[in-house]
Parts: sequence; C-alpha cells; structure tokens
Amino acid sequence: MILQNNDNPLNSLYYIGYQFLSWLKTVDKRLFDIEELFFEFTNNTDSNLQFSKFLLLLDWLYVEDCLNINENGEVEIHVFT
Repeated sequence: MILQNNDNPLNSLYYIGYQFLSWLKTVDKRLFDIEELFFEFTNNTDSNLQFSKFLLLLDWLYVEDCLNINENGEVEIHVFT
C-alpha cells in the first residue's frame, strides 16, 4: 500500500496518478521515452512533480499492469487501449 507521508493531498501518489491517467486520456500517443513522458506530462498539466516521484508513479502503474517497459527502454501505455 502506498501511504501519504505529508499533509497536502495534492502531493499524494494517488492524486498524481489520477492527474497522470486523466492526462493520458487526452493523448493519442502510447509509446514514450521516459524523459519525454515526464516532460510532456509536467508541461501539459499544472503538476509540479519531481522526477523521482514520477518514477515511483511509473513503478506503481507497472505493478497495476497499466504500462510496460519495452526492450528499448520506452514506456508502452496500455491502460486505455
């Protein structure tokens, strides 16, 4: 279980996951370089997210079978396909 360790719910991984998945619904692309995905997400949303927390989010979504990392190190999104 991923617990929140601060007082601001907007910094919780659950809320960031909601923002990320909501943003993904608006994007047609489903194959990203990890850095490209981070920059596109943070530049197109009001997220002030650290890269380390973004990686934790990707880990969580991988465990939930929402994405995969291919042999080239690219993130394959398959949650809305």
